[in-house]
Amino acid sequence: MTPPESLRDLCEQTPCVLWPGGIGSKGYGYLTLNGRQVKAHRRAWEEAHGAIPAGMWIDHMCRNRRCVNVAHLRLVTPRQNAMENNDGKGATNAAKDRCEHGHPLSGRNLITKKRKNGALRRACRECQRISSLKYVHRVRPANSRRGLDEALASLKETQ
Repeated sequence: MTPPESLRDLCEQTPCVLWPGGIGSKGYGYLTLNGRQVKAHRRAWEEAHGAIPAGMWIDHMCRNRRCVNVAHLRLVTPRQNAMENNDGKGATNAAKDRCEHGHPLSGRNLITKKRKNGALRRACRECQRISSLKYVHRVRPANSRRGLDEALASLKETQ
């Protein structure tokens, strides 16, 4: 066997070790330890490498959730896991460099807001400005027509 160039190459050179016990609804292997349900791949990692640091996840590089081969497992942050497994909304949205109206999601036009759950949300400053002007126009139509017309014109230019 030639030495692997990357961890993913190692997965291709060594077979998955499939958990023979119970499988949960999301495809992960489970076992009961001291009366508690534990994910089998996490237990395999802990036996091989010790405790999993707080805030870290165990990633299956082979993408097989039943696999307990520690050569196929690695420590990652939740964000890294979401981005590299790119099957979720997080990876899709993080890859976007423009809003739905074509404005750049970078520099001074990018707003980041913290949600109640602690996750960050990205927003387009220009779209929020236009949305605010539309609201003001609905609430006080006599005062705001000029600003709204300018904002709508700039929006049409970017499309």
